[in-house]
Amino acid sequence: MKSIVLAILLSSFAFGYCVKIDCSIFIQTQKQKTSQSIRSSFEEVKSQMNEVKTKYEKQRDLLKDLNKKLQLRLALLQNSAKQDEEVLFLLKKFNQVKSIKNSIESER
Repeated sequence: MKSIVLAILLSSFAFGYCVKIDCSIFIQTQKQKTSQSIRSSFEEVKSQMNEVKTKYEKQRDLLKDLNKKLQLRLALLQNSAKQDEEVLFLLKKFNQVKSIKNSIESER
């Protein structure tokens, strides 16, 4: 019995043959689908990058403008502080002169 089953099994393999299936069309369509998918994803990322770039440039321009204003304000504050120092110096000198004048008048 075993020999009969073995003989049938071997004969089916002996008369069988390999058939080559052409897969190039399937491979080509899958390549095109994949390529198209990658392109669309790339375009989406590219558009998002452009949006980020424009937002970055707007923010950079805003910061440049604010930096200029800050530098101007700082210069004005420094100038004001220098003028305040000059006024204080002149007031001290005025007080010294007045003190000397008062001491001279008190001696008379």
